[in-house]
Amino acid sequence: MKRNVLLNLCLILLAVNVFADGVTQDVDKVFNLEFPAAPRTGNMPGVRDFLYMTDSCSYMVRMTPMTKQDAIKDSASLSAFYGGTVKGIIRASSGTLLGSKPVDIQGIQGFELDYVQGGRGHLVAVTSRILLTQGHLIVYTFTAPFEHASAMQHLKKHFFESFSLDKEQLDHINATDTTTAKVQTATPIFDSVTAQTPKPKMELVNPSTLHFIISFAICILVLAGILYLIVRLKKRAATKK
Repeated sequence: MKRNVLLNLCLILLAVNVFADGVTQDVDKVFNLEFPAAPRTGNMPGVRDFLYMTDSCSYMVRMTPMTKQDAIKDSASLSAFYGGTVKGIIRASSGTLLGSKPVDIQGIQGFELDYVQGGRGHLVAVTSRILLTQGHLIVYTFTAPFEHASAMQHLKKHFFESFSLDKEQLDHINATDTTTAKVQTATPIFDSVTAQTPKPKMELVNPSTLHFIISFAICILVLAGILYLIVRLKKRAATKK
């Protein structure tokens, strides 16, 4: 027990020293994030990757251009998009989802997920935030050993809270005030998905059920008529004898 307390204390002190001289990374005049030191950058066409690793944790950022922006029309389709992105991340990482929730990122609707990777004895705790804004999908992630994740919460918090959109980007979002960007709850009045959904027809009985009832009734009447005729014929035959 004492050993774990001492280890967590050392991690906290290390974290304070690590972020004492942090580096703010500007990403294509879209957003800024603070890393403990200068991160490594990726070279994939159209994709911006940044990674900084320490002995105990790692900081990752990826910005990808969106090609199908018209698919996001309102808060409902945005939530569906985030849900699909979460499933894709979990599938690609072979991770186990612990939880996910919508988050407010500078007044814009984003999403956060927590999951674990690895096997027994080598679990890694991962937290990612997803933000779709101005034609870009931004995912920034903090990872740490599962057994030390609670001691590194302040590191993760500092990293996530250092995120800030470029002023021009934020001003443009505030000016356009689109439903895909602003944090809001879908309502029957303003949500285009609800507005386009046809009103259900109120039917007391399903047509197929009604047809079945009518056919069944006719069969019963026919059988009753046949039985009546059989009984009458038998009575006549008995009377003649």
